[in-house]
This record gives sequence, C-alpha cells and structure tokens, in this order.
Amino acid sequence: MEDFIYAVTRIHIHERDLLTRKDLEALVSASTLDEAYSVLAAKGWDTRQNLDPEALVNSEYDKTWDLIIEAAGDLEELNVFRLERDYHNIKAALQLVYVGEPRSNWDSYFMRGGSVSLNKIISAAETQDFGSLPKEMALAAKQGWDALCEVCSGQMCEIIIDRATLLAIDRAGKSSSSDLIRRYANFTVDMANVKIAARCHMMRKSKDFMQRAIAPGGALNADDLINAALAENDEQEDYSLAHFLRETHYSGATDADSPGAFERWCNDELMKLIRPQRNVISGVEPLAAYILAREAEIGQVRLILSAKVGAVGESALQERLGATYV
Repeated sequence: MEDFIYAVTRIHIHERDLLTRKDLEALVSASTLDEAYSVLAAKGWDTRQNLDPEALVNSEYDKTWDLIIEAAGDLEELNVFRLERDYHNIKAALQLVYVGEPRSNWDSYFMRGGSVSLNKIISAAETQDFGSLPKEMALAAKQGWDALCEVCSGQMCEIIIDRATLLAIDRAGKSSSSDLIRRYANFTVDMANVKIAARCHMMRKSKDFMQRAIAPGGALNADDLINAALAENDEQEDYSLAHFLRETHYSGATDADSPGAFERWCNDELMKLIRPQRNVISGVEPLAAYILAREAEIGQVRLILSAKVGAVGESALQERLGATYV
C-alpha cells in the first residue's frame, strides 16, 4: 500500500478548519441565517458565493473531493464513499425518465460527486441500455426499470436500488485492504438494515418484503434481523429488535429512544471509529477519515440551516447534535 505521506500531511492541515462541537452549538444558537453564515464563514465556508443553504453544502462537498483528488489523486479505494450518490442518481434518472419529467427540472434530483459520470447514468436511463455502467449497477438499473415498467411500482424500484447500494458498499468494504474502510462498510450496511427492519416492523411488512429490502451484508445476520422484526410483530415479548441488538456490539443503539437520538448515536459511533486517524501520518485511512468527518459535518450543517429556514426549535436540533471529529 502507498504511504500517502504528502497527502495525509495536507489533509491534517485542513483538519484545523473542521467544525468543532462549539461551532455547531453556535450555529444552533444563531438567531438568523445570516448569523449562522457568519459562523461558517469564519471556518472558511464560502457563504459569499452560496447564499442558498443547499448550494452552500453542495459546494463544500465538492471542495472535499477536490482536495482529496488534488492531494492523492483519484483513488479507487475511496470510491466506497461515493457509491450512495451513484445509486441515488441511477434511481432518480430511472424515475424521471419513467414519469416523463421535463429535462429542465432534473438538476435538483441528482447528487453531485459520484464516481460514475452523471451524463453516463442519464444516457443509460433514457436509452435503457445499461451496458456502459459498472456490472452491478447495470443489473440493479435493469431490475429497477423492469419494476417501473412491468409492475408500475416506484416503491419496488427504490427497494431494488437501495438494496443494491448496500450490496455495493459491502463488496467495496470486503475487497478493501483498509481495516477502517471494512469497518465503515460493515457499520453503514448494518445501520441501514436496522432502520429498514424497524420501518418494516412498524408497517407490519411480511417476511418476503423484508427479504427483498434488507441486504445480506455487513456484520449482522440478515435472517436473524428479519426474524427479530417478525417476532416483534407477533408480540413475542421475549424477542425483539432491541433484544437482538443487545446481543451484538451495537447494543448502545438500544438506548436511543427516538429517531433523532438514533441518528446521533450513529454519528457518534462513526466519530469513535475515525478519530484515531488524526494521529496517523501515512496510509489511506486518514484520507478516508477526513472524507467521513466532512460528510458528517456537512450533514449537520444542512440539518441546522434547514431548521433555520423552517423555524425549527433548538431542542429538536440539540437531540441530533452529535460528536465532531475535532
């Protein structure tokens, strides 16, 4: 493995501009959007060019990858962090083509920063020729399109693509030489599957539905997770999703008593995973940690700015305000 000492040194310098917990609390406490922008401007966010909150956070995501590529090149091993955007774009393109949405309205549906060209994805969706896409993406796109056309089910299309996303992340993690990336992939797949199982439980979905939605990957056994959700539906008091998780290394998740608290727990666990990389001087792991740290803070800022626009109270934000990398 390359040591990437130069790239890691550059990244560690940029870590000084990452938001701290104090910065996030200042954002939450800001009485206006302009005050929040002042906090971000002091940390190097380009609020002068991007007054729209969504444009601002998108530009920061672009800056993150521009820095990584400039410092270390376009490393394929880091594409695991871009897969969710690729598959989201496939899903969006298929559905836009299917419903006949005018092209002039498409931009807001896509996510920037994927590893596959957006033009390639759009062209594949428009022609239903998916051969130009990576093999697993092409298969998921074909199955998603068939669900739209043969079953007329947008929900089934989403389930197929979302499951394929998790399988892709799982494959990327298992093939990586980095322990950090493998652990990230396991955690990401596991937490997504837990959320799906919880939603299926609340909606009293069948075992067949869960098997189509939950991906067989990560560290958790998918069949055991499904059985726990089904047992809870059957009101078996001696077994439940919470009981299942208590028997795993994710037992801390059972203390979360709301969706917001669960999201905060997930964020904090991720920070625990990547924080040791702040003291590492070589390897791909500090680069991966920086990407995840930036994605986490950008997500927190998006949430806070959206709340400012929607006049959401501080208490609702504080519930989800998690740990930071620095």
